[in-house]
Amino acid sequence: MENLQLEVVTPEKLLLTTEARMVTIPGQEGLFGVLPGHTSFLSGVKAGHLIIGDVDKGERYAISKGFAQVYRNQVTVLVDRAISENDVNANAASHEYNQAKEALHGLSPEDPNLAACQDRLAFAEACLALTGPVKR
Repeated sequence: MENLQLEVVTPEKLLLTTEARMVTIPGQEGLFGVLPGHTSFLSGVKAGHLIIGDVDKGERYAISKGFAQVYRNQVTVLVDRAISENDVNANAASHEYNQAKEALHGLSPEDPNLAACQDRLAFAEACLALTGPVKR
């Protein structure tokens, strides 16, 4: 069976390039899985976990908002931030979460910084979830 070619790209670097038989991505409308032969499309991505392989035991990355493109058997995920579950530091993730939560406190819905603060908090939550006692 043919594999997918997966790339995860942030503004700073090409974080990951690998082959996978399945990729699960947190899309704007919910999680979606991509297998070889998937229809081509472009989707918005929200903060959460990108999973390479089986959902229950695949390799996980915390990702922030961005976009995912599926074209033939190539999956390209363009996000503001991404980190492997193996590289997440629990103390740093907790600190980032607390700072993001504090930054959000008191912002009005009209505040131009609201969306950026919400994105920062969502990414911190995704990182924290990877450091919990039960990693899937």
